[in-house]
Parts: sequence; C-alpha cells; structure tokens
Amino acid sequence: MKKVKMVAISLMLAAGCAHARDETISVTTGNVRAADGARLTYDVRGKGDIALVFVHGWACDRSFWREQLNLFAQRHRVVALDLAGHGDSQANREVWSIAAFGGDVQAVVEELDLNQVVLIGHSMGGMVALEAARLMPKRVVGIVGVETLHDAEIEYGKEMTRKAVESFKANFQETMASFVRSAFVEGTDPNLVEWVVSKACSANQQAVLAIILETANLNVKQSFMAAKVPIRCINARPFPPNNLKTKVEANRKYANFDGVLMKGVGHFPMLEKPGEFNGHLRGILSQIMSP
Repeated sequence: MKKVKMVAISLMLAAGCAHARDETISVTTGNVRAADGARLTYDVRGKGDIALVFVHGWACDRSFWREQLNLFAQRHRVVALDLAGHGDSQANREVWSIAAFGGDVQAVVEELDLNQVVLIGHSMGGMVALEAARLMPKRVVGIVGVETLHDAEIEYGKEMTRKAVESFKANFQETMASFVRSAFVEGTDPNLVEWVVSKACSANQQAVLAIILETANLNVKQSFMAAKVPIRCINARPFPPNNLKTKVEANRKYANFDGVLMKGVGHFPMLEKPGEFNGHLRGILSQIMSP
C-alpha cells in the first residue's frame, strides 16, 4: 500500500474567504474537441487581461476548485476544465497520457483565445500544466502547482507503477477509498473526506490506471526546463508521510522555482484550508503578474 500511496499522491499564504462562492457571478459552460476528438467541458467566469486556468488532479474534476473559482473571478477571467475521462468530459480516448492532457488544456485555451494565461494545477494537474506551457510558449506566463512538483529529480520505476495498478485492479473501490483517506491529515472535516472519496471512486478506471503507468515514463526535470515560465507551488508540510516536501533549491536548477509550505493540511489544501490557500494564491499571482 505504501507504494500505491507514493505513486498516487504524485498524481493527485494568509488572507481569503473560506467559502467565497459569490452566486452573483455568471458562469458559462462550453465544450471543445480535443485533438483526438474527445469532447471537453469547461466553465468560464469573470473578466481580466490575464486568465487563470484551473487544472484538476488525478481522479478529480473541476469541482475541486469550488472554493477558488468565484472568488478569483471577481478580478480575473477564470477557466476550469475537466480533462478527458474526468467529470463531464468524454472518455473516448485510446492513448492516456500527460501529453494528451496537456493538449486538452491547450484546446480550451485556444478555443477561448486566451493570450495570457496562468495555469494552476493540482497534483497530476501540475505535470499537465508543465506540458501545456511547453505547447503554448506564447500564451502561458506562469504556473502555480498545488501539492505537486515537489521534486524535479524524482523518478518512478516501472515495477512500482505496475504493482500500484495491480492493487487498484484487484479492488478498485477499496484501494481508491483507502488511498484517498490516507491523503488527509487527522482532524480533517469527515464530510470533505467522504466527498473526495466518492468522487475518486467514481472516476473512469481506464483513464486513472493508465496514468499511474504513465508516471514511469515521466521526465520531470525535462518538463521543468521545457516550461520556460516561473513555477510556484503551494504544498503541504509535513505531508506526504514519505517526506516528499518541496525541494526548492534542487528544483531551482531546472526552472525559475519557489514554493510555499502550508501546515496542517493534506493533499487537498485548496479544500481543507481554503482561506489560507487563497491568500497564498493571491500573493503568488501578484508576483507572477508584476511587470
């Protein structure tokens, strides 16, 4: 189970309103086709010269940003999408990969003709954001990772990922539920934990298992260097338990990198402590957008 947690976790500062869901903000839902024809669903809110594009994590969907979308739409154009095989987007894809997910983000950004974009990616969404930045060098101006991109030098072996997939295949529901619960710290709101468990257990199994295997092929160092934009992270401390904390100095060898560590949260800080998280995100956005 420890190996399962390590692989799956890799996929998956102080102002802000904890429940900032302003119902007066209008939301437009749209669809676009990915390069392979899969229909992608996205939401758009707010206005602004620089757009914030929120990218969910492994076995998640765009609703995981529920505490951020309306709040940040008060000052920015905000987009949240469901990657193929997640949420309301189609799962008719033959090859599941981080590269294909990066293309999903590109399809939405180009459909909306967003010229300046900050990509905000949770867990697996951090790697997806790096790939999308590589694909759109003239559009992406920065990346914010959330509980992700802890260590640019990390490598996952094929044997580790194979065993992780075997565990999920043996009993997907039980393994997924156990993994998700382990991704929270003690004292987390049980309603939140069970909401995430329910979401993850209903995820498309073909998509999520294929992406576990994909981790063995990732070259994180290369992805850091290829992004060519500032990378800032909001990660947890002292979580995960395997000590995958942000290695700031190591990561700076490969990119313009910095990170913030939040205390008392697990793998979903944007949901666990949204007020504190939103304050950190505001500060990082201010840095990225400063001339």
